[in-house]
Amino acid sequence: MKISICTILYLLPIIACSQNEELDTIKMKLILDNQPLRGANIYIADWKNGESFNTDFEGEATIRIPKNKEQVRLGFMGPVVRLRIIRPVDSIVVNLNSKKARYYFNSKKMNKQKLKVRGY
Repeated sequence: MKISICTILYLLPIIACSQNEELDTIKMKLILDNQPLRGANIYIADWKNGESFNTDFEGEATIRIPKNKEQVRLGFMGPVVRLRIIRPVDSIVVNLNSKKARYYFNSKKMNKQKLKVRGY
């Protein structure tokens, strides 16, 4: 009995650490018709955790994405939009009218990307 309790206590931290994925925290803002896009869903593609995030009344959401993932899908009443995360990045502003995403790191504009959009 003592041995099995010791074994469990020994293995518990190993199991807990093996389930942790390193995550990046990224702020996103979605804009449509020069207005914040409220209630849009942001999905991390191909992530078995299946977590999604929703934008607030300001069109903003803070997502936590594994460091080894780079594809994000945006869901709202409209076309399916795919976005590739280009690192390093702190925040992303997505303008759905111009179909462009702007990436920022340490408050400096780092990159711009054209969005992939599929039908309505």
